[in-house]
Amino acid sequence: MTESTRRVTIVLVPTIAFGVARVSPSFLLSLALLAQSPPRPDTLGDFIVVLNIAGMTALFSAIGFAIPIALSRAWRQLTIVRGIVVAAALGLAAPIAALLVGALTSSLLLPLFRRGFWIASALFHGLPGLAVGAVAVVIAGAMASRGAKRQE
Repeated sequence: MTESTRRVTIVLVPTIAFGVARVSPSFLLSLALLAQSPPRPDTLGDFIVVLNIAGMTALFSAIGFAIPIALSRAWRQLTIVRGIVVAAALGLAAPIAALLVGALTSSLLLPLFRRGFWIASALFHGLPGLAVGAVAVVIAGAMASRGAKRQE
């Protein structure tokens, strides 16, 4: 694998792992909708709406996640497997980060929702991904410094 291919892979593959881990709890919980004892009138339609919303959330969050890790030298020095593990773990924690970041930024984004829905929606779901990406960069930096200490 060439160096340029590795640089793209160490960003792209963990970003996909983050997105899949970000959407998987929503997907699994919506599968419970299909097993409800009194069936809803349009269970399949409800399931498709849930997947649409969860997919949009995961997409914008993954784009936000990719920005800091793509810019981080420490992240690009990780092995691909470590990058996938860190990204997937943070993807599972991303809904909690979305609640925290949403609580902090909702007053700033609310006027934007009235004017430009898609921009506000992208920011509302992308900013938590950006925050989680920053945490991933800190984790990668800690792993890199720990690895440097072991080599000494």
